[in-house]
Amino acid sequence: MLKKILIGAAGVLLLACVVSLFIPSRYTIERSIVINGDAADIYPYVNNLKRWQAWTPWTKEKYPTMEYSYAGPEEGVGAISMWKEESGSGKLTITRSDSLTGFEYDLEFDEGEMKSKGMIRFERVGQGTRVSWKSTGDVGMNPIGKYFTLFLDGMLGPDFESGLGKLKALVERPS
Repeated sequence: MLKKILIGAAGVLLLACVVSLFIPSRYTIERSIVINGDAADIYPYVNNLKRWQAWTPWTKEKYPTMEYSYAGPEEGVGAISMWKEESGSGKLTITRSDSLTGFEYDLEFDEGEMKSKGMIRFERVGQGTRVSWKSTGDVGMNPIGKYFTLFLDGMLGPDFESGLGKLKALVERPS
């Protein structure tokens, strides 16, 4: 009986590994919102990583044990935000910054175990600016990572939406 259980478990594991070969290793998460304002109104909130606390969903309110630190320049290319929390640590580094089009960043979790690229883009539309927040990455051939990518959009997409909604409220609030 134990032998049948072990053979069955091995078969399921083997099947899961074979199926993972057909799951893409690359992932993309993207959300956007139109903010009534110019890129110049939005840029200061995204280019200075210390100001992210006012709009991102990943704050001490949601993660009370989170500790943030910063390195490099105050804003723009080379600015770094690092954090530690019970579930892990991370680092975000601005790699490209432009006040008219937005910026790009490198993101790593758990000492570089998981890496991704991100960007926040500005596009003029009518009387406002479309702000698009995008993250892309590649988990390689790791079967567990490939299954994980199937859930990333559903897990992080709502956080991107929440953050963009807060950013919109900040930019559009009366002075």
